[in-house]
Amino acid sequence: MRRALGLGLLVLSGCPAGGLSANSPRDSGTELLGNTCAADSQCPAGMVCEGCGGEGGGEGEGKTCVPGCREKAQCPAAMTCNPNVLCTECPCPPGWCDLDPCRDVDGDGFAPVTEGPLQCPGKKTGDCDDARNTAFPGALEVCANGVDDDCDGKADARDDDGVCRTCGPSQSYCSTSRTCGLGARCERGCCETCGTPPPPTCDAGQCVLPGGVEPDTGCQVAPVCADCSGCPTTVAYVCGLNGVTYQNACLARAAGTQALYAGQCLTGEQHRCTGQFDCFGNQYCRDTSPDAGVDLRCTRLNTCVHDADCEWAVQGTVLCPDGGGVAPLGCDNFRCVTRCR
Repeated sequence: MRRALGLGLLVLSGCPAGGLSANSPRDSGTELLGNTCAADSQCPAGMVCEGCGGEGGGEGEGKTCVPGCREKAQCPAAMTCNPNVLCTECPCPPGWCDLDPCRDVDGDGFAPVTEGPLQCPGKKTGDCDDARNTAFPGALEVCANGVDDDCDGKADARDDDGVCRTCGPSQSYCSTSRTCGLGARCERGCCETCGTPPPPTCDAGQCVLPGGVEPDTGCQVAPVCADCSGCPTTVAYVCGLNGVTYQNACLARAAGTQALYAGQCLTGEQHRCTGQFDCFGNQYCRDTSPDAGVDLRCTRLNTCVHDADCEWAVQGTVLCPDGGGVAPLGCDNFRCVTRCR
């Protein structure tokens, strides 16, 4: 038995009516393989019931189970039924299961076929990695991840992909800013230390205040223009919800944020995290989003915004003073407090 690759002509030979040759790609040990049959349902998966009297065998003629298919539903996932079969001996299947050139295993909307007139309705073509749904023609090339994300035949700077660049001797390669650590960002595949953003051009009478920090890098974002005329000049540091220390709570409000707690922000506060080990000491990984696990940020212990924060914000077990057992905790003015009866 010999078969061609792709969806071209398949030439099958050496398949006597009494059974299959030893070179058959199907399991010759299957009990029903090569046995007489009356319908496809009596054959193992991947086989059809065929005879030598034309379509489905002639009246009264014996039929046997042979490898093949009649329709795509009879083939495994990511395969299709190729009807281009020419047999030199019978019984001959009407089709053969072959890789589907329009398959989309990773569900990214791209099929792996790259050339020829074949059309794949509802899909684009040219997928270079059908096991990775982030790799397809036109995708964003993520530098230093070792993957040809945009399917241009080049992966990162090592293959001279124009999207990425070769890093200097003192730089580290990166795929995201999080891999660069606090105080650095990933620029075209290389870690670069955060710079100081330029001050904005403000109207007369306005002051310039810090605008916050980037959660993925800890870098300062662009400063903002604010009206500071009603704020005192006294120094009573507060840490804002945006991870920036302000001289007092009035200036934090003028910058468009709230004072999370009195005192200066901790190093790495508001930096994005995936768990406790991503945060520095005296901090926990807080979920800032109403959808669990969507936006996690490092926050000082015992500091909260929602009641749910206090499940993680307080170290150790807090007991009710009246002996009522473990104290339920809630968030009051950004602090976790006991709510004992």
